[in-house]
Amino acid sequence: MSFNFCGNENVVSLLDSILKNQKFSHAYLFYGEDGVGKKTIARQFAQAIFCENDNKPCMECDGCKKFLTKNHPDYFEIGMDSSKGKQGFNVSDARKLIEDAYVKPNEGSYKIFLLNNVDSLLTAAANTLLKTLEEPPKNVIFLLTSCSRSGVLETVSSRCVPVGICPVQYEICFDEIKKRFSGENDDHLKLASQLCEGSIGRAIFYLDNSIGREALAVSEDLIKAYFSNNELKFVQVAAALEDNVELSLEVFKCFLSRIKFIINENIKQQNKVNVSFINRIDKVFDCVERSKKILMSNGNKKITIARFCAELFQG
Repeated sequence: MSFNFCGNENVVSLLDSILKNQKFSHAYLFYGEDGVGKKTIARQFAQAIFCENDNKPCMECDGCKKFLTKNHPDYFEIGMDSSKGKQGFNVSDARKLIEDAYVKPNEGSYKIFLLNNVDSLLTAAANTLLKTLEEPPKNVIFLLTSCSRSGVLETVSSRCVPVGICPVQYEICFDEIKKRFSGENDDHLKLASQLCEGSIGRAIFYLDNSIGREALAVSEDLIKAYFSNNELKFVQVAAALEDNVELSLEVFKCFLSRIKFIINENIKQQNKVNVSFINRIDKVFDCVERSKKILMSNGNKKITIARFCAELFQG
């Protein structure tokens, strides 16, 4: 079967080559923006290492089946889950990992540890892991994920093979989510593909999550009201954000992504930059960023949204 991954052919080719040569580094850092699939490809790489057949991962051998059912005794996934508010590894987590790493594999040739979101790795925990990352026990492979390479402590990233995952083009994203959401309205699929900025995971969030779907709808209503200069309609739609910070932040993200898409389309069609249009858009970005900061610092939601609406339509 090989890797089931959309876009990033260079990454797939690199990992295929590593698997064919069976020359593994002791640590790999998969990095990229939220939703681009770094965790997905890291997991597939782990599964492929455990795979017992030539076309890795085959999905049919015992190694693949155990991995897919989360029953492989030599695979460990560790790290932060931001949705549950966990902020980082602590020293005891790191010590437990090291202890497990020095136990021989139960099956096959390797033990694999996937460490998620290492850009949130606490300094003390990172220092505890450094020696093990630099000189790991034989037959141990570490897979690390991060939103950016620069966000990872240099002492950690320098010990890893970097594997950068890039956003995909709009057309590729649309084709991929159309396969996954075959019964979905094409207009919704196109909008999700436009707003996700090349992140398929983000597009899926907009189509398969209640907050995501609402953010998609509200942001599009705001865009229509803004570009038709309908201030009253804009204020009425924005009222839905006054009691929901999570929705507000998602709507702001969608709103800016939609504007970026509009700018790019505007440049493609006119083959030049409209200065007055860009100045107007700069104002939008400033208003959104200012409002996001206030909401994230627990500012008054109702006043913040009201000010956001007023500033957008000033002079």
